[in-house]
Amino acid sequence: MRGAYTLIEILVVIGILVVIAAILFPVFSGVRENGRMAKCISNLHQWGTAIQMYRDDWGGVDPQPGMKIKSLSELGFPRSVPNDAFARSYGLHHFDVKFCPSSPMQELHPLPYTTSFWADAPVDEEDLLTMMRRGSELPLMICTFHNSPPDDRDFPPGGIRAIILRLNQRVSICYRTWPSTQMLW
Repeated sequence: MRGAYTLIEILVVIGILVVIAAILFPVFSGVRENGRMAKCISNLHQWGTAIQMYRDDWGGVDPQPGMKIKSLSELGFPRSVPNDAFARSYGLHHFDVKFCPSSPMQELHPLPYTTSFWADAPVDEEDLLTMMRRGSELPLMICTFHNSPPDDRDFPPGGIRAIILRLNQRVSICYRTWPSTQMLW
């Protein structure tokens, strides 16, 4: 009958545990990032629903090819000021919905989603024409915070991954090489 383990037996067990941890750590970090992406997609869906509800309430129209407009307010988009009023009225006032879970911290606050739908945002004529050509595929919000080092075959080297909310409320994941001469999503 043995009373204790030898040093070699303890070192072998520790070595086996280290190898198992080294194998499982990348798997768990990938699962964690996929969970953050799922939360981000859910957030963008909520924003899309709120924007569409606002546009329905205020007589918004979808852009059509050949349509002439001077600003996004003609399409029924909300104004950026007061942004909090829009967020509170349409259920977007919670901290978890305003920011991507993978957003980097800047001065103790995460960076917000990139938006392009505020009615009072300055938009030049060329950009308005491009938006009209895009129609319901017009990008409203873009999240580029899910660009951890590429481990999978779908992510091109030197590329950028973006989760995009479009006017038709479709959320898609796009990949673009960087730098690109044309970064229109």
